[in-house]
Amino acid sequence: MPTLQIFETANTGEIRWGVSLVNDDGTAVLQTSDPLAAAVASSTAKALLHKGPDAPTVDKTPTDHNRPAWFAEKADGRWLAHFTLVPETPFDLLLKPEDAAGDPKAAEIALDRIKGELRKAEIKWDPPEADPAYDQKAADLTPTKGHPGS
Repeated sequence: MPTLQIFETANTGEIRWGVSLVNDDGTAVLQTSDPLAAAVASSTAKALLHKGPDAPTVDKTPTDHNRPAWFAEKADGRWLAHFTLVPETPFDLLLKPEDAAGDPKAAEIALDRIKGELRKAEIKWDPPEADPAYDQKAADLTPTKGHPGS
């Protein structure tokens, strides 16, 4: 199952978290370019999970940043994906070297694959104890029940 992994990029400071989309093969395909605060990393992962799969891919920077949309740009020899609902950081499109060469179609295809992965993804923290809801999840003693009707 694909995972939106929130991970530490450094051991110190408030702004030290990154978000990465890891596919079924365990390969990262999308990753934040800049470190984020924990709360921003959490809201970034939630925005990607809930709004990213159905957001359209557009050719240029959209003027309405309140509507979810993806667009890619080539910068410093790499492809960056921007998601309008996450203004804090662009995302590195982690492409194969032959795809990163400059063809815009490769970036568009990669974004389509990423949207498909986001449809099946779940959010995980690394380490799990960093999750702001970790204590609540660990202390939850609610008995697990089967699926209704089973």
